[in-house]
Amino acid sequence: MADIHHDVTKFIQTFKRHYGIPDVFHHNTGYWFAFILFRRFLKEGAKILYSNQQNRFAVRIAGRVYDIDGETTGVVSFGLWDQENEEIRGRVNKDNIMY
Repeated sequence: MADIHHDVTKFIQTFKRHYGIPDVFHHNTGYWFAFILFRRFLKEGAKILYSNQQNRFAVRIAGRVYDIDGETTGVVSFGLWDQENEEIRGRVNKDNIMY
């Protein structure tokens, strides 16, 4: 089996090579990068995560957590996005996803 951490890191680096792309996904649009990672690594069991304290999205893949910055395992406390309460999901959806 391939080293999934290497594959994820390499995939993220393809975005980071382009000037301005990381900034795009830092400003209330982190969900969209999380969605890209989620779709790309869906077969590896990817799960979208959310931190209400930091209004930040990430994806758990093979036990590690990633966002546009790369691996963020242990840096921020995340919960599963699909288990977040409806009030928070509604607000975030309105302000950060379907704006």
